[in-house]
Amino acid sequence: MELTYDWNSFRSIFVPAHVAPAKLSEKAKAHAPIYLVLDQGMILHATSEVEDVSHLVGQTLESVKSSLHAHAVVQYDQAQVDRWMSEASALPHYFEQTEFLKSKAKAEKWSGYRKHFLLEAIDGWWAKILPSAYGIFLRLESGEGAHSFQDFFLVVRGGRLVSFHKPDLSYMGPDRCKQASEVVKYLSRKHLLPVQGVLANQTEWDAWLFSPAPWKEVAASLRANRTRFVPFRWSIATLMATRAFFKV
Repeated sequence: MELTYDWNSFRSIFVPAHVAPAKLSEKAKAHAPIYLVLDQGMILHATSEVEDVSHLVGQTLESVKSSLHAHAVVQYDQAQVDRWMSEASALPHYFEQTEFLKSKAKAEKWSGYRKHFLLEAIDGWWAKILPSAYGIFLRLESGEGAHSFQDFFLVVRGGRLVSFHKPDLSYMGPDRCKQASEVVKYLSRKHLLPVQGVLANQTEWDAWLFSPAPWKEVAASLRANRTRFVPFRWSIATLMATRAFFKV
């Protein structure tokens, strides 16, 4: 049985904060921002992308300032956060709610927030060029073995991400499911959508999350045949090359 939303896999693949510690130097970790929700100076919630700061909860900001001198401290008022939560609750899906809250936080003070480059493309320029409904089959390859990988499937309708999960390939059999071309055909028939397969190296994928020009690196990986499209479509490759040319 497939789940419409597989949040654990989604976060591990698309949310930079969950892979950032391995990509940061010790100096960068020491200066990573800490986000605080305050009520009259009392810390009600504390989070960081690179360390556990839960020990700050229940203390006053004034009492811990000296220990946070190396960090950028980003503060939010509890009443403000409550208003955002109330507004977000009107949205139908958790994904939309989290994106709404991130956008509010970014507009206020969270300058470090960065949306994943593929999700940004789905919400933006891809919607003007690609079909109104399509699927993306993502296979991230790792390890030395020929069949060491993790699969993920996304469905986009009207320029919006409406479903994402690990595809259930049990009906295909162990041999066919290892062939990306067969998986793309199977998912296309099952969901009645055109499906684009993307095969990428896990290490490269993680590095692209932090690149200032990710599409340039994607294009270079395509040229070197480390990243592959299944099936190969010139229109998609041209889009990648265009983004790489403009260094975005």
